[in-house]
Formats: sequence, structure tokens, C-alpha cells
Amino acid sequence: MTLRFLLIIVAITLTSCSNKTVQQLLDDGIQEDGKKAIRLYSRAISKDKENVEAYWRRGSEYHRIMKQYDDAIADFNKAVSIDSAFNNGCLFEARGLSKEAIGNYSEAIADYTTALKLCKSVQPSTPRETYYFYRARTLLKRGDTAMAISDVDSSLHYWNSFPRARYLKGRLLVMKEQYREAEKYFHDFLDPSSARDKEFIDDVFYYGLLKFKTGDSSYCEYWKAAAKYKYSLAAEYIDKYCK
Repeated sequence: MTLRFLLIIVAITLTSCSNKTVQQLLDDGIQEDGKKAIRLYSRAISKDKENVEAYWRRGSEYHRIMKQYDDAIADFNKAVSIDSAFNNGCLFEARGLSKEAIGNYSEAIADYTTALKLCKSVQPSTPRETYYFYRARTLLKRGDTAMAISDVDSSLHYWNSFPRARYLKGRLLVMKEQYREAEKYFHDFLDPSSARDKEFIDDVFYYGLLKFKTGDSSYCEYWKAAAKYKYSLAAEYIDKYCK
């Protein structure tokens, strides 16, 4: 293949991309991840600098794939400035997640609160249960267990079988030493292998703690799984109780 032929292919590709509409670029971006998706959303923004969806989607890629939280927040800020009520409060949810990721808990909680205010109640399912769950999780990280329990109860009010909210409620009950009450919030879908997903490492550890407190001998399996993924408290408990 000659250099000239390669240049022709590149030129055709670039022309094809440049001729695509904003919606086509957005649709293409949804099919990609990371840098490829970001390039497509950036092209969409170059065509329409007020396209709220493009900023939202690019910010989500910065957060979810690239872990570039400051870039994500910058895109969400721009999206909020264009249309703060976009998509049922999800802009504030997305920005809250990025702020939570960098430890800015107060501002994350404020964003989740705004998301709840903007969220429309659409039956049978809404984003409301998710917003309550994220706010509960962040409140717990800040040490406010009472408000965390209130929010996780609200989350379960809107979706009683929401697994992540049920695990969080179970974790909070274990912290309060209400072990028998906590048991009904954990179920067979949560096992030691769940620790591979960082979102569930806390739950795996506390499920192990619940087992330890209620006489179930399998607790070490849960702590060892959490310790494998750098959960320091699990390592401490293994040293104390699993030898």
C-alpha cells in the first residue's frame, strides 16, 4: 500500500467525519469508549458549542473511563450552564459523582440534592432512587450515618429491591450492631467475588463482619476477597481473626 493511497484514505475518512451531523457524531460516540468517544463528542461540540448532550456525554467519558475528574467537572459545569434541567437532573448527578470521586463530599451532596429537586416522578421507575442512594453513600463517607440511613430508606421506598441500596442499608445496620435486622438486606447475589467491583468492596467486607458477628464461619472468605483488592480494614481483621 503506497503512501499516496494511505493519504487518500485518511482524507476520505476526515471528510466523512466532518460531514457528519452533530446527532450522527453523538450516536457514533455512544458506540465507543474513552479517547475515541471523547474525540467524537469534541467534534460534535465544535459544530454546536451549545449542545448540552455532547458536554454531558464527554464529561461522562472523562469520569467513567479516563478518571479525569477535573475535566469531567468542567464539562458538566458547561452543560449545567446551558440547560441545568437536562434529562431529569442527571447533570447534577454526574457532577456529584465526579466531586464525590475527588473527596469533595459537601458539594457532591449539594449536587445530588439538586438532582432530586429536578427529578420528575415517572412511574414505575425514576432516577430518584439512584440520587438518594448516591447521597446516602456520600453522607456515610462524611460520617453522617443518621442522614445516610434516612436517604437509603428513601431510595428503597422508590425501589425496594435496589441491590446497592439494600447492601448499603445492611452495612449501616451492621455499623449500628443491629445484626439480625441487617441479615435481610444481604442476599446470595453478594459473594466474595463481588469484591472485584470496587463499588461492592465495602459491602463484601461488612457482609463478612455480619457473618462473623452471627456465627457464620465463612466470614474469612469475604475479608480475604476484600483484602485482595487493597481493603486495608479487611487485612487487619484477617490478622486478628483468620489465623
